[in-house]
Amino acid sequence: MATYNVHAGHCPQGKGASGACGYLKESVEDRLVKDALIAKLRAAGHTVYDCTDDSNCTASQNLKNIVTKCNTHSVDLDISIHLNAGGGTGVETLIYNEKTKAIATKISQEISSALGIINRGVKTRTGLYVLRHTNAPALLVECCFVDSQNDYNKWNVEKCAEAIYRGITGQSSTDVKEEGWQKNDTGWWYQHSDGSYTTNGWEKINGNWYYFDGNGYMYEEGWHQIGGVWYHIDKWGAMHTKWQYIDNGWYYMDESGAMLSGWQLIDSNWYYLNENHDGDFGKMLTGWQSINGNWFYLKSDGSMANHEWYKDENENWFWLKDGGYMAHDEIVWIGDRAFAFLSDGHMGRTDENGALY
Repeated sequence: MATYNVHAGHCPQGKGASGACGYLKESVEDRLVKDALIAKLRAAGHTVYDCTDDSNCTASQNLKNIVTKCNTHSVDLDISIHLNAGGGTGVETLIYNEKTKAIATKISQEISSALGIINRGVKTRTGLYVLRHTNAPALLVECCFVDSQNDYNKWNVEKCAEAIYRGITGQSSTDVKEEGWQKNDTGWWYQHSDGSYTTNGWEKINGNWYYFDGNGYMYEEGWHQIGGVWYHIDKWGAMHTKWQYIDNGWYYMDESGAMLSGWQLIDSNWYYLNENHDGDFGKMLTGWQSINGNWFYLKSDGSMANHEWYKDENENWFWLKDGGYMAHDEIVWIGDRAFAFLSDGHMGRTDENGALY
């Protein structure tokens, strides 16, 4: 979706520097076109700012007021709506440079076709205040001549606004569809207001991420490998993040939704998530685990025992050193005492003869 500034030129009819008058009154008709165009753009989901100046002021102040309003916003295009005067006939679109020539050409073509009036084409006007001083690319549409009987006879606000809309967006406002979730016998998809839908990719909708296949259908509940990464989708189709209890085990997905494996520091604790692709890949492990030739003890909540004692069901004591490594075949000073740990890691005791067992 795009962002636009739209304004009608001049002051309101009968106030200050109001526009040209003839068979038509410029300051009346340009505001009608402006309102209709803004409504169409907003209905299609575009962001539109109305920068029309309705104050009672001089021509120079009116122009400054319009430019000030326009430059308050960061937009893709500034569109100024006017009606022409001076004895001619037809539509023309004025530009400052080549940046807006293509879209200006389309607007003139569309208005000419819609109203059945002459297409006077696109003209470069570097001296026009609004075109020179707006931050965004700008164009000025002279929809028709107020003093032309021919143009007056063919004038239609709705057709003119629709023609400008088509020139800007490349589509008819009647092509706009209701945005939202759609379902058929195959599955769910999300339709945008222009009728398009995401395929082979992620889309964030109402704060949740969804993945859509090559035909635009939403991935449903379960594990899905996308781009070599595993993701888990909930029963509503939304991507899971953080800890999730799935199929009798705990798994962790980072903020991007990617399932993690191996050692992971989460909320200041270390966890080991299964790296074995032949088993429960990614599942949080607990209890004694041999990892890369070293033994570690993972508590019932999955967090790694670190620089602390562990006593098993047989009343054997074990020491988990800094980094979680199990002490074995060594003597370790803990506090102000030395303890001996046997090859299986349990703390040795001495018999009446002083022998470790």
